[in-house]
Amino acid sequence: MPDLTTQNWWYRGEFVAPTNSGGQFWLRFKGIAYRAKIWLNGTQVDTNGVGTMVSHDYNVTSLILSGGTNVLAILVTPPLNSGNNLSFFYVDWNPKPPDRNAGIWGKVLLDTTGPVALRDPYVKTVLPLPATNSADLTVYVDAINGSTNSVTGLLTGQITKPGYPSITFTQNVRLNANERREIAFDPATFTQLYVTNPALWWPIPLGSPELYNLQLTFTVNGQPSDSKSVDFGIRQFTDYITPSIYGSTYRGYKVNGQNVLIRGADYVWDMLMRWNTKVNQTHVNYARDMGLNMIRFEGIIGNEEIYDAADRAGIMLMPGYVCCTYWVSWSSWTTEDRAVANASLDTQMRAMRAHPSALVWAVRK
Repeated sequence: MPDLTTQNWWYRGEFVAPTNSGGQFWLRFKGIAYRAKIWLNGTQVDTNGVGTMVSHDYNVTSLILSGGTNVLAILVTPPLNSGNNLSFFYVDWNPKPPDRNAGIWGKVLLDTTGPVALRDPYVKTVLPLPATNSADLTVYVDAINGSTNSVTGLLTGQITKPGYPSITFTQNVRLNANERREIAFDPATFTQLYVTNPALWWPIPLGSPELYNLQLTFTVNGQPSDSKSVDFGIRQFTDYITPSIYGSTYRGYKVNGQNVLIRGADYVWDMLMRWNTKVNQTHVNYARDMGLNMIRFEGIIGNEEIYDAADRAGIMLMPGYVCCTYWVSWSSWTTEDRAVANASLDTQMRAMRAHPSALVWAVRK
């Protein structure tokens, strides 16, 4: 195959948008490598959507043809074949694809909501270690007012698990026009988020990877505007440094106050970044059946199906950037590079933070 990174590439597609009278339309890209100019129905919505690991989110309410056929066009500039930008990179243990996985590698979504959309729900769990007979839960979610008027609504959350009491909490929220704000429910104010005798998430072989479900709904004038659901686990990772052993110290980890022996390996989920649910689940099963309890993603991240499968299997995840590349050449970064690095970290943290399997983020290996 020739080098496919020496020219730009067009993507064009047509789709029928659902009818959403009076509501908001959101066009979302989970991953484009490396740089994109984006048009919807002939209007440019982004002149420089940059960053392979950066998600891009646009309110396209004023551009969409509700209930009709719409045209999306994207002009992609591929990653540099030299590796001198902040994209996916393949070192000597895995062959590199000839296009450096240029173009749309993540999911493309068209969301419909009322005036307010919800993003990135997350439950932080804190245990009174060494005790594990209770847990403080703090619930976070971003609320986005996509309208040009202020909006007041009710944000309702419910935490459920079969065989355990349900937990419900609500908060009135007022958002200014076009405002995005993180909303938090903390156990000091919402005492029902202090949970006794929780079912803990454990990695193998320490126990069972128990999961709860969080459902969040924003209503305006009694009508649902948006809702989000996410599974999460009640668990707490902590780390420690060993005393000097033969002149070196080592970092160890505990889960729920217990030492965990980490047995893991590097993994690339697909050289061409193809999505296959059965293969993703099979690979997690392979790791479990080999006696591993951790998977290390070295730079090739973003497969959220594997994150979900790891949550269910009790396998810890160690995502991070790839070593020996432009990602660790901080002194050479341009102003744009630093902005891309920050946006990439924000995107990937938001994708990982709700998963109990996420152990630690590695800036470099």
